[in-house]
Amino acid sequence: MPVCEPTGGKFPPECPQGYRQPGPGTPAVSKGTSDRPHTVGKDGSKRPHPMDVGNRSPEGKRPTLRAMSDLSTRSSHLPQGLADDLAACRAPAGEAATLPPACYADPEVHALEEAAIFRRGWIGVGRSDTWSANGDYRTFELGGVPIIVVRDDDGRLRAYGNSCSHRSSRILEGEGTCARIRCRFHFWTYGLDGRLIGAPSMQRTPGFDTAEHGLTEFALSERHGFALVSLEEEPPAIDDWLGDFGDLHADWPLSDVVTTRRREFTVDCLEGLRRGLQRVLPPALRAPGQHRRHL
Repeated sequence: MPVCEPTGGKFPPECPQGYRQPGPGTPAVSKGTSDRPHTVGKDGSKRPHPMDVGNRSPEGKRPTLRAMSDLSTRSSHLPQGLADDLAACRAPAGEAATLPPACYADPEVHALEEAAIFRRGWIGVGRSDTWSANGDYRTFELGGVPIIVVRDDDGRLRAYGNSCSHRSSRILEGEGTCARIRCRFHFWTYGLDGRLIGAPSMQRTPGFDTAEHGLTEFALSERHGFALVSLEEEPPAIDDWLGDFGDLHADWPLSDVVTTRRREFTVDCLEGLRRGLQRVLPPALRAPGQHRRHL
């Protein structure tokens, strides 16, 4: 599914929630297991779009998060002068400058960060056992795109855009367990496999086909007990992206450990950040002279 790039910190009108509805020459909406999404080429041919790329190597070279870590690769996208300011931050520790103010306050920089970090490659969205039973779901935003992660009737974990195919209203909130996914606006109802299974009164619409109006599906993979989602149309192979993660953590049976508790909190002020850091920093770094202006 094509994900729109923000301009000036805002998404264009044709994709207000961060991804564009498909049209000619763009990937089709996922219809669930009965009709997998595909990409339509210029010659009209259709190529299946896999939802779990596994070990498959991507076709051609694609920009990844690792490539984006090269300042020269992305400097052309930064506001004028900011690339030079950031380059000064990469000098040796004794000579390096601090981050420029734009990195904290410029909405264009924020939009670029979202695009480079959350809209490319794979992003961890939690431990797989967060969705322990079929029908367990959780909603959140990833790079500004509202998504639903739900375990379907076959036990497969899947990710969908949290947007109804009818009027693009948000479908689910928070987390819980459901047998079906139903929009509260006009009661369009979807199976856990993303298929549209109920659309009241639409049978009176000539040519309406429920198979063409399933939920938008994004790629999701499970590795080492973690769930990872990609918003890319053709994400890199998950195991290539993770690299030696498994080897580095070989001493810990990550796939077998069980989540015992989860804490969530929002840091929306410097005081909250200071207190949060005090909880996690080692004592040597929690000096008595710490003050909010030092953060």
